Amino acid sequence: MKIRNMLSKALLLSVLSLNVVAQSVSTSTTSSSDLLSKIAEKTSLLLFLGLDHQGTTDTYTGYGQTNIGFLTYNITDNDSLRLETRVSINNPNGQEAETSFSRTVLRYRRSNILTQDKHGINLSASFEKRYLPDAAMRTASNTYGLNRLSVSASRTINDKLSVGATAYVALSDLKDKSNVETSRNYYYLVVTETLALPYDVSLTFVEELFKNNNKQDSGEYNSFDLTAEFSKSLTDKVGSAFYVAGTPISSTTDSWKLNDKWTKNLRYGVSFTYSAF
Repeated sequence: MKIRNMLSKALLLSVLSLNVVAQSVSTSTTSSSDLLSKIAEKTSLLLFLGLDHQGTTDTYTGYGQTNIGFLTYNITDNDSLRLETRVSINNPNGQEAETSFSRTVLRYRRSNILTQDKHGINLSASFEKRYLPDAAMRTASNTYGLNRLSVSASRTINDKLSVGATAYVALSDLKDKSNVETSRNYYYLVVTETLALPYDVSLTFVEELFKNNNKQDSGEYNSFDLTAEFSKSLTDKVGSAFYVAGTPISSTTDSWKLNDKWTKNLRYGVSFTYSAF
């Protein structure tokens, strides 16, 4: 009889133990599932495809193709992390194309530092770490990548016009620090004006000012670019754009003199974006 009671108690304890384990596993599975759901709700993926004309204004010699994936995670309403992965295809002369895993970038962004309703302008800031996965690009640039800080300001003037500007400062991650010709850093300013046109089309004018610096203080590149871009959302997930761009100023001699032939070397391109989730 005693043996029977002992077996009964042992069986009861086993059943209770299995029930506790099952509840624990169920709770763990539910917690993991909830965590993954919350991460998914704050994560988005944007795909970009760009096709660029190569040649002169009235000739075509080849093309460039840029493929980018932007994976963004919103930490809070104002803080986000973004991973950019870029694959480039270059075919400047219509012969064999070269494909490279050209860039991967991790960016942190802080939004709404200032807001237009409270301060008159919108202000945000970002820091990014860029790496060049392609060994040939690392060798050619003598860098592993760069570190870049940016500050962006924007303002909506009315329902037809908005303006913005972003200032960048970048510091290169050098491979051979003794090479005095390699760019150590650069400054980059982008100014935009966007007009809302009929049929949900936007026209954006972009002015870009660029200047890099090396240790020998010579052979440094500076440029001024102009771009006009038409963009339109085709669906709630697909966007499109067409641009024309030119470089009125381009020099490695510290000259900011206007190139009077820049209109003969305009660039054209189209791009598409897809919001996957």
